[in-house]
Amino acid sequence: MISLIVVFAFLIWRYFHDPGGFWDWLTLAGVCLSVALLLIVIGVIYGVVNEIKIKQYQAQEPERLKQHQARFYCYICGKPSPQPYQYWDNYGENGQLYSSFLVTDYNKPTELVQCARCQ
Repeated sequence: MISLIVVFAFLIWRYFHDPGGFWDWLTLAGVCLSVALLLIVIGVIYGVVNEIKIKQYQAQEPERLKQHQARFYCYICGKPSPQPYQYWDNYGENGQLYSSFLVTDYNKPTELVQCARCQ
C-alpha cells in the first residue's frame, strides 16, 4: 500500500514538472486508482469497526436480560419474564416498505399474566 502511494506521488510530481500527453493519462489513471483504493480501505475499516460494535453489544446481552428479569417477575411465585418483548417494525414511506427489523423492548415483559384482582 505504501508503495502505491509512493508511485502515485511520483506520477503527480512528474506531471507537474513535465506535463504532456502520456503523463496526463498516467496521472489521471493514478489518481482514479488511488481514490478507489482509499474508498476500499475506508469500507474495510468501517466494516471492522461495525463488527466490533456488534460483538460488544451482543456480549452485553446477558446483563441486559438479567436486569430485565430483575425488573419484571411475578410477585407471587417469583417467576421472571423469560425474555423482553420483541416485535417486527417496518420502515417505509408513502405505502412503500423499505425494510423490516426486529425490535427488542426491554420495558415490556413476556409471558407474565396480569392479575385480574390487583392488576
